This record gives sequence, C-alpha cells and structure tokens, in this order.
Amino acid sequence: MFNLCKNTCTCFVDSWFGTDISICCLKHDRAYEEQTISKEVADEDLFNCIRKRTNVVLASAMWLGVRAGGYIAGWNKYKGK
Repeated sequence: MFNLCKNTCTCFVDSWFGTDISICCLKHDRAYEEQTISKEVADEDLFNCIRKRTNVVLASAMWLGVRAGGYIAGWNKYKGK
C-alpha cells in the first residue's frame, strides 16, 4: 500500500498527471528547515512553484494544506518545540 505521508510531498502526491512537483516540495521543506525566510514566504514560494508546473487550483490546495497543517507539523518541529 502506498503511503502518501512518507513521500517527498508529505501527505500529497509527488506528481500531477505526469508533472513532477516534488522539487517544489523539497524547496519548501528546505526553507522550513533552514528558516532563512519566513513561513509565509516559504508557503507562497511553494504556491508559485506548483502553479507554474500545474495550475492555480492544485497550487491553492497545496497552499491551504501547508497553511492549515504545516505550522503544526513542520514549523514547530524545526524550531525545536
């Protein structure tokens, strides 16, 4: 059984109808880890990357997901909380 929460785009697909979006997720994860930019900017960059590779609908869904769940799952983890 395929586990979406253990792939590159945590709890989401790594590609959309043949278009690889995992690079967008890797950049987003790196931004969270390094914290050289704010969470908001990292999330906006993810949105723009996904939109350029796919469409605004998928980009919006990803953005909503990271805004809703990313703070709890990611940002606090990297801050050591």
